[in-house]
Amino acid sequence: MKSSIQFSTIRSWLYITFLMVLFCLSGCSKVGSVIPVDQRMEISEAGQVNEIYNYRGLTVMYTYILQNGNLQLSGRTSIPGRVDSFDLRVLFLDSSGKVLEQKLLYSIGYRQGWWKGGPFFTKTFQVPPETAGLSFTYSFTPHRGRR
Repeated sequence: MKSSIQFSTIRSWLYITFLMVLFCLSGCSKVGSVIPVDQRMEISEAGQVNEIYNYRGLTVMYTYILQNGNLQLSGRTSIPGRVDSFDLRVLFLDSSGKVLEQKLLYSIGYRQGWWKGGPFFTKTFQVPPETAGLSFTYSFTPHRGRR
């Protein structure tokens, strides 16, 4: 019995390490890539702006205020179905749609859930120079049933 507990613990740590490495690699993969026009939103210093972003099952209802190079971003997101983990990132784009930088908006760990109305976020970011637009990206682990 004791050896099966040790094997299970080792296997769990290997799994967690694998996920952390995968998370770090995926977090860097979008910088420099070009986002298609239908996935970009222009930003401006026009006071409070309310938007809805929909793409491939991801819906982000958000409000932003851009002022003096700082972006205050708040909202909520939803995806269809249940997930075991979820990360939402905002992408800062130049005028051609190239990703200048990305920042984490919301993250839930493995099976922590968000079942009380969806994940809410409020963050303030320093906007990279030459930023002309925003987009969003996400990663998730599909729900796999009971633990």
